[in-house]
Amino acid sequence: MRPYLLLALAIPGCLSAQGAAALAAHRYDADLQHSSIEFTARILRIVKVRGRFHDWSATVIYDPIHPERSSVTAVIAAKTIDTDMGFRDNHLRSPDFLGVDSFPSITYQSDSVIPQPDGVLKTIGRLTMHGITRRVVIPFTVVLAPELDTGSGSARAAFEGSIQLSRADFNIAGTNKFNPSYNPATNLLADSVEVSLEMLTIREGYLRGGYSPGPPPPIADRVWSAIGTQGVDSGLALYRGLLRRDSTAFNFGARQLDVLGHRLIQLNRPKEAVKLLMANAERFPQAGEFESLGEAYAFAGDARRALECYQRAAALDPTDAAALEMVRRLAIP
Repeated sequence: MRPYLLLALAIPGCLSAQGAAALAAHRYDADLQHSSIEFTARILRIVKVRGRFHDWSATVIYDPIHPERSSVTAVIAAKTIDTDMGFRDNHLRSPDFLGVDSFPSITYQSDSVIPQPDGVLKTIGRLTMHGITRRVVIPFTVVLAPELDTGSGSARAAFEGSIQLSRADFNIAGTNKFNPSYNPATNLLADSVEVSLEMLTIREGYLRGGYSPGPPPPIADRVWSAIGTQGVDSGLALYRGLLRRDSTAFNFGARQLDVLGHRLIQLNRPKEAVKLLMANAERFPQAGEFESLGEAYAFAGDARRALECYQRAAALDPTDAAALEMVRRLAIP
């Protein structure tokens, strides 16, 4: 297993056990279009260089009633660092700094969340960067409390946090072996780096559409109609029969049954959802499909099978923050 997958599977004693359904119900994933991880470092003692990472994922389990039960996992693709200067970015990716070929991911996982009197969530966890793990504290502010859209079934919440890191703590030397034109002595790059995090997190809703209307027409409409009149087994039989007859007549993509399975979950019919999502994972054995099946099992109260599905998803995609977060939370005895 890759080091960050092993890290994710470690079970910190500070996290508390919760029911599988409660964990799934309080899970939110970062919406990258409306979220950011940015940093600022000084050179020449006064000049600020600003940058960001473009490819990352984060999953938050947030319980507003019991915020101490909350947790977060984030995985950043180190190679996506961007400071608006290609030559400098290539140097930052080199072994002089992040060494992304050897250390492709930056990960953070909380071990405990301590609510403060002012409403700030003191999040204590492990940050792994450049192959080194350090215990850090990130104070998060809840900018938007969980908000439900009853029409679609989606929910969202927003968080902001910041932290000051030391390059030396992670053995990021900032040398010039891979960029001789860079002179550490005259550039005076500061050791301290300020990092800010802004996350709009969502729990997607499926009560309306969501499965690519076509062309070709979505098979989900036909299947959903059959489920409504004859039950989920008939819906699956229709799906398989039409697929055998002509696989091009409808859109049979993975999204089709996935949306219907999640719709059943939101309608409090998780055992029926398991049947649809199991068929989908068998046809599309990908991380996302096993993650969805794990969610259905979680809402059905079957923590063991939910854990197995999330483990399968994490093995297929070790950078899947949602799978990693659910694995470690479900594994707590």
